[in-house]
Amino acid sequence: MLRVSAVLVLIAVASSSVIATSAARERSPTLRYRLTGAGWDLGASASCPDGSIRYDIVGPRGRRIGTATTCVLAASKTDLADGGVVVTERVLETDAFAAGWLRTRSTQVYRNAANGKSATISIRGVVAGGTRRYKTARGTIAGSGTRRGDAIDVHVTVTLR
Repeated sequence: MLRVSAVLVLIAVASSSVIATSAARERSPTLRYRLTGAGWDLGASASCPDGSIRYDIVGPRGRRIGTATTCVLAASKTDLADGGVVVTERVLETDAFAAGWLRTRSTQVYRNAANGKSATISIRGVVAGGTRRYKTARGTIAGSGTRRGDAIDVHVTVTLR
């Protein structure tokens, strides 16, 4: 009888642990927003050797909710046989929202068409904390979109753990 009770207690503890882990996963916030418009060129600096640029952040309903400042730490360029160019940038980005700043480290890849007028953009990286609400934030950032002329439209998903 004692053995059966001990087994039931172990099952109950294990079940509550799985339920708590599942609930914590469900509560992990996912942020969705867009980086849009023509960027404001902030130029190069000692901390951003390959330049810095700022974009508007727009929420799901199209309302401006913040700004994204992208600091390019390093960039490389590959010429394609069809005349296109691929630019790969290693960046630190600070997304400023009303609830605090969210910091990310990512690789951004621009696949430019041969005419140079448009590009596809992809973003992959990690969340590296921030301020206030995002002070201890960790997780991933991913995004994809386009550039037409000087304006971008990139859909971003941040998954926090």
